[in-house]
Amino acid sequence: MLGLVRQIPAGGAVTSPVGQPHETGQSSSGGLRGRWALVTGVNGPIGRQAALALASRGAGVFLVYRRRVEEAERTRSQILEMGGRAISLRGDVTLPEEVRRIAEEVKRAAGRLDILVNGVGDLLVKPAIETSPEEWRHVIASNLDSAFLMSMAVLPLMRERGWGRIVNFGVAGCSDFRAFRQIPVYGMAKSALLAITRALAREVAQWGITVNLISPGFLEVGEFLIDPNRIPAKRFGSLDEVVAALLYLVSDEAAYVNGTEIIVSGGWNI
Repeated sequence: MLGLVRQIPAGGAVTSPVGQPHETGQSSSGGLRGRWALVTGVNGPIGRQAALALASRGAGVFLVYRRRVEEAERTRSQILEMGGRAISLRGDVTLPEEVRRIAEEVKRAAGRLDILVNGVGDLLVKPAIETSPEEWRHVIASNLDSAFLMSMAVLPLMRERGWGRIVNFGVAGCSDFRAFRQIPVYGMAKSALLAITRALAREVAQWGITVNLISPGFLEVGEFLIDPNRIPAKRFGSLDEVVAALLYLVSDEAAYVNGTEIIVSGGWNI
């Protein structure tokens, strides 16, 4: 998912036993104070780091996950301990009916949504000619359907306020339409996600909404696919370096940055 990490969770999930969102805690001070963000794939390394960073800047955060409720609850508890606001929601963001429900719960709980971080995107390490139709569909749904459906579901909330930030995640090299040797289907999906990002950016700019994409390279989490010496920086990237790009894109200072790709790869793709 996201950066070149072997395993990425496919979705989000709900925190209360009865499937209702719940919230406690007060927002900490920060540049995003008063904003509400939604992060999908919050049990993945980048999704979790993104949620914590947004909360540390003062944003309330909806933590969307599909499985592993304990992990999502740990993240929620950590945000509450820092004095932030966090609401957990369980759901499969590749399914239209689930996405609609999530958007309705967001509106009911917060009445607004300012920031969407589409962090779902499963990785498949397999040659294209060996990929089954089921595997193909899963990778496409995880990387493309999830981002498109969630964006469509929350855009009305952003339009109401004339302000919004949508951030998708690609992979370093996707803008070159590179034929990735070990992850070809994943690379195809990320190239298509960049196209979706640009198309939506053009259409929603009139309402003060930006849509951008961050493309991480190889990160210092998970199982790696290359020798770090092949990277010009001679090292793997950190989650903090990826999240720094995210925090910029969701800020007021990035209001004129739209439809672009920020590559965080240590120069791997050049």
